[in-house]
Amino acid sequence: MPNVDTMTEILDTHEAQHSYEANLNTMQITRAMLTRTINLMK
Repeated sequence: MPNVDTMTEILDTHEAQHSYEANLNTMQITRAMLTRTINLMK
């Protein structure tokens, strides 16, 4: 029997995916804000 709890691994993977998506969303918002700031300075 393997020393891996499948359910724990699935839940950890799911949590990691949500964290990644949240970070990606934050980066996209930050990029949009920086782009708007640069456009205002033109």
